[in-house]
Amino acid sequence: EWTDMYDQFAKEAREEGFDDIAALFGDEYEAARKGCEILKKMTGTVLGEDEAGFIALHIHAGLAQENVADSLETARLVGVCMTMIEEGAGKKLPYGSLGYNRLMSHVRYMLARARKGERTDLDLEAYAKEQFPFEYALAEQILKKLEQELRLVFAKEETGFLAIHIRRVTGGETA
Repeated sequence: EWTDMYDQFAKEAREEGFDDIAALFGDEYEAARKGCEILKKMTGTVLGEDEAGFIALHIHAGLAQENVADSLETARLVGVCMTMIEEGAGKKLPYGSLGYNRLMSHVRYMLARARKGERTDLDLEAYAKEQFPFEYALAEQILKKLEQELRLVFAKEETGFLAIHIRRVTGGETA
């Protein structure tokens, strides 16, 4: 049945980082929530958070001129990265904080750069490797995982840039 398939998809999406849709695609999510409110006023139909998330993915895909599957894959991979950072650091990241949201945005745009074959203007590789060896090693692990999943090669300077973002959100403290 269609609703069973939808429920299963929603469950799997939540397990793979779908809950981060609101943080990852904030403007799109807010537009989706407003759309849900309008639908409720007009028809009495109540759509939940999962549905708002799906609508946000569609809005993002339209604005970014990509298909919804790519938007969902981005959300999933960002979730994978955040989980790897939490596990590597041995602590829960402060969900919803400025640092958390900046890290998520960095990972999102890092994925976009890799897909487009673009590079950053900033090379902090040597600095990050020397100053933040733990975070640098964690960034290397994350990029290796992403390269395997996406079958893409990330520019070398992404490691240092990601390490600095990891350091910022963990505060250099690990369990």
